[in-house]
Amino acid sequence: MANTPALGVGAARLEGSTPSLPITYMFNFLKKQPVEFYILVIVPIIWITALIIFNPVFLSNLRILTLQSAGFYAFFGGPFFQLGFFILYNYLIAKACFFLKDLWQLKRAKQKISFAFFYPHLKSWALIFLPIGLAGFVNSLAATSLSLAPADKVAAASVLINQWDYKIFGVYTAFWIQQFSGWLTDVLLINAYIGLTAILPAIFLGLLIFKKTRFRQFMLAILIAPMLGYPFWYIWPAVSPNEMFRYNVTKTVVPANIQNEIASFSLTEKQKEFDDSIEDFWIDKTGNTFAVTAFPSMHAAWGIIAAYFGVLLWKPLAIILIPWAILNSLGAIYTFQHYGVDMILGTIVGILAIAIAIFLLRFEKKYLCPKPQTFLMIDTFQNDCRSFIKFLRNFFFKILKMPTE
Repeated sequence: MANTPALGVGAARLEGSTPSLPITYMFNFLKKQPVEFYILVIVPIIWITALIIFNPVFLSNLRILTLQSAGFYAFFGGPFFQLGFFILYNYLIAKACFFLKDLWQLKRAKQKISFAFFYPHLKSWALIFLPIGLAGFVNSLAATSLSLAPADKVAAASVLINQWDYKIFGVYTAFWIQQFSGWLTDVLLINAYIGLTAILPAIFLGLLIFKKTRFRQFMLAILIAPMLGYPFWYIWPAVSPNEMFRYNVTKTVVPANIQNEIASFSLTEKQKEFDDSIEDFWIDKTGNTFAVTAFPSMHAAWGIIAAYFGVLLWKPLAIILIPWAILNSLGAIYTFQHYGVDMILGTIVGILAIAIAIFLLRFEKKYLCPKPQTFLMIDTFQNDCRSFIKFLRNFFFKILKMPTE
C-alpha cells in the first residue's frame, strides 16, 4: 500500500506525457517541411475542400471541371510551361533508363539490389513536382469553375471594368491603341504577348539548373499569383474586350459608344491571324462557359515575375526582359485580351507574389528548417545539367582544336 502513491504518481506522469508524444512528433514533422508543403499542398487541399463544401455549382460540375482542368493544365504543364516540363519529362525518362540500366548491371553481377539507392531520388521527385502539379491543377480547377458564372454577371463585370478603364485612362485602351496598328506594332506587341510562353520555361530551366533558392522563389511566386487573383475573378468575372464587345459571347446589348469604337478601326492581317488562333482556344462555342480571368491579368503578373527572376538569373538579361515586360502588357491590350486596368492590377499581383515568395523562404530559414533535405532532385538535376554542359563544352572545344586537313 505504501508503494501505491508512488505508482500512482508514476502512472500519472506516464499518462500525462503520453498525449504529448504524438503532438511533439507532429510538431517536429511540420517544422522540418519546406514552405512548399504548406503553400502548394496544404493550401490547395483546403481551397478545394472549401469549394466543394460551399459552392453547389462547383460540386455538381466537379467531374467535368476536373476533366477540363486536367486537360488544360496537363497536370504539370499548362500552356505557359509546356516547353519547360517537356524537357523535364524527357529528363525523368532518361533518369529512369539509367536506373533500369543500374538494376540490370546489379542483377547481372548477382549483387544485392537495394531500394535505398533509388528511394531518395524518387522521394525528391514527388516532393518537388507533385506540389507544383497539385497547386497548378487546383488553380486551374478553381479558375475553370469560375467559367460557370451566369452571362448577365459576366456582362455586368466586363462593362464595369471597361468603364474603369475609361475613368482612369480617359480612353477605352483596347480600342484606342488600335490607332497605332501597323507592321512594326504587330511585330513588337503581338510577339511580346506570345513570347511569355517561351520566356517562362526558359527562366524556369535556367533557375532550376543554376540557382536553387531563386528557383523555389520563382515557382512559389508563379503559383501564388493566381491564388491572389482568384478573389477578384470571383467578384468581378470579366471577360476580355474581344470576347465581350467584339464577339459578344454573353449575347447582351453592347453600348452604342463601344460599337462606334469598334467600327472606327480595322484589324491588320497579323491581328486577324492571331485573333483566329487565340479565340478558337478561349471562346466556348456553346456559350455555356466564359473565360472570366481578365481582371487581374496573369499575363502581366507572370511577365513581371519572369522579368524579375530572369534578371536575378543573369543581370545582362535586364536589357531584354525589362522592355519585353512593358511590351508584353501593351501587347495584351493591343490583342484585345485585356483592359488597361487588368495590367495594372496584374502587375501589382505579380509584385506581391514575388514579395510573399521571398518572405516565405526567409520565414522557413528562421523558423522552420534552414536547409530542407527534400530538394535532392534539384541538386541532382543541377549536377547532371552541369556535367552535360561541361561534356558539350569539352566536346566542341576538342572539335575546334582539331587540325584541319
